[in-house]
Amino acid sequence: MKYKDNPDEGIRLYDIVKPKVGIFRNKECIIVAKDKNYITTNIIDNGLTLSLHPNKFIFVKHLNKNEVKQYFNKINDNIETLLKNYSDKKYIKNNWCSDSLIINSITAKTIDKVLKENNIGIKNTIDFLEHNKKFIEILCIYNDWNFCEYIIELMFDNKRNDNDDKLRIFKIMYNWLNN
Repeated sequence: MKYKDNPDEGIRLYDIVKPKVGIFRNKECIIVAKDKNYITTNIIDNGLTLSLHPNKFIFVKHLNKNEVKQYFNKINDNIETLLKNYSDKKYIKNNWCSDSLIINSITAKTIDKVLKENNIGIKNTIDFLEHNKKFIEILCIYNDWNFCEYIIELMFDNKRNDNDDKLRIFKIMYNWLNN
């Protein structure tokens, strides 16, 4: 297999590449696996796995053994930072609207823990966060529960029967985020 943008270079494990597409466009990645149709990489900034067709990557450079170790150490450090951030309520509140990866299993576990402390269980917290992202944005932006409650009630679908339960969950989340 060869790189489309650099046909003189063969694709090797632990090469540094950059995706040409998606939200991780131009982020450095390290190749961790390859087959005929796909290259699997770890994004250096956050450790996430990304698999794409080889034509969707730009070759950056080959690494030697010492450089590979350094890159994996950097990935591990970045993963630790990611774990710390996504379990911190201040980070969640301040970055809910701007972090495109904020809805993830770490954030979901953090919020689920808070809800369980208040005797509320949600079957799938990630789905709940995705479906209610706009409501949670309101909780993160405004520091007045009465105003948040008013706006949320205006936004509710009046045909649904679970609005009171959702409002209770939002109040718990508001108190957690603002205390």
